[in-house]
Amino acid sequence: MVSGGTIILNAGHGGYDPGAIGISSVLEKELNLRTAQMVKNKLQNGNVKRFMKTL
Repeated sequence: MVSGGTIILNAGHGGYDPGAIGISSVLEKELNLRTAQMVKNKLQNGNVKRFMKTL
């Protein structure tokens, strides 16, 4: 468990840059954002400062 630290989550890609397009047409930017949101939610129960960096 992380305690007392600062974690910055950068989902990467966005806007006009979708990143890679997967075999099932899923966009990399969608997966990156969902993953960063899941990590953020898991950290919310701890004593950690969380920042979601989006452009």
